[in-house]
Amino acid sequence: MLVALVYSIQQFQEEGSAPVPPERLLKLLRAAGDMTRLQILQLLSQRPRSTREIAGILNLTEAGISKHLKLLQDAGFVCPERSSYYVLYQSQREPLAEITRGLERLF
Repeated sequence: MLVALVYSIQQFQEEGSAPVPPERLLKLLRAAGDMTRLQILQLLSQRPRSTREIAGILNLTEAGISKHLKLLQDAGFVCPERSSYYVLYQSQREPLAEITRGLERLF
């Protein structure tokens, strides 16, 4: 008689991952918890964009967009990359995984 055991690699990875500290989870949720920042993240999920481009699309000032991008960058949601004169921002997926892990462990 042949017995086979099947394990979920994803489950092992989740169980083996470090827990998300409550302070980190709160920082992530606060950074994402704004309509403008959610719109910025949605735009950046399509492709990297400059502050000027985002400001034009959302009909906001570049200074206002810069403040939102700073909060998103501090939380790790976006990463800046210089491209000649402009700085292009691109979205990062790891903070989303941290939020998911953090909330799953709470509930």
